[in-house]
Amino acid sequence: MKSADYQRNKNIEFIRYIAKWVKKQHKSMAEYEQAQSVVDSLISQLGGELTGKLFHAVLQLVKLDIDIACQDLFSDYKLNALPPPKLGSSKLAIFISGVTRSEEDLAKAIGVSKTHFSNSKNDKDGEELFAYEIYALAILFNLKPSQLFEYFYGDGERPVISLLPKPAEGK
Repeated sequence: MKSADYQRNKNIEFIRYIAKWVKKQHKSMAEYEQAQSVVDSLISQLGGELTGKLFHAVLQLVKLDIDIACQDLFSDYKLNALPPPKLGSSKLAIFISGVTRSEEDLAKAIGVSKTHFSNSKNDKDGEELFAYEIYALAILFNLKPSQLFEYFYGDGERPVISLLPKPAEGK
């Protein structure tokens, strides 16, 4: 599981990243301050934590590419490997392991608690995944992060995924 420090650091990094982008897009200080005020207001309105919803909304507002932002902000995120099928499993069990995984396996692979993953999946108390957790799911499923963000928070189509473990590097 990622620590609260990681979440807090990514929040701060995201705010700085967006401010830098907004400043780059506006020539005058007055334009920058006005645009930044709109961004700050949206961040405040959405709760301030770097949830997937906030991340998507802010990037849409400032017209910043989701995939680039994810690479810039979350390239340090370390995924855990999905566990292979148990030794001695039948061929059928091995075959369907590519499409059926437990919440616990998925939660461990992206580095979150099973409870948080389950609560987010079931929308319990409005709990949702953080932006870097959605990024981790995208990487795990070999998708562009923008595909998941657009599916969850935009009007994107449901991505086709496979839960087969990614091949080892160099194979």
